[in-house]
Amino acid sequence: MRLKAKELLYPLLPCENVEDPRINPIDYQELYHVRGFDLSKGAVITFKANLSEDNDKVLSIEPVRFKARNGEEFILRDYRDTFPLNDNT
Repeated sequence: MRLKAKELLYPLLPCENVEDPRINPIDYQELYHVRGFDLSKGAVITFKANLSEDNDKVLSIEPVRFKARNGEEFILRDYRDTFPLNDNT
């Protein structure tokens, strides 16, 4: 078996790393990943990348936002290894 790999996600800043990529099992054009920022306080934020139809290019990257029961939106932080990819989890 031969495997061809291609990098899709690159850091946007010199103090950043990209980790834990996961394809959405319902929509293969969505790739979830976390980005760690090694700043003075440090931060790990979950992002969603939208991929091209043949999954070889990243079209856009945006932080994952959720809405709390009170209606306020928040950015998902450091949810590695337990990130729910669909509404049923």
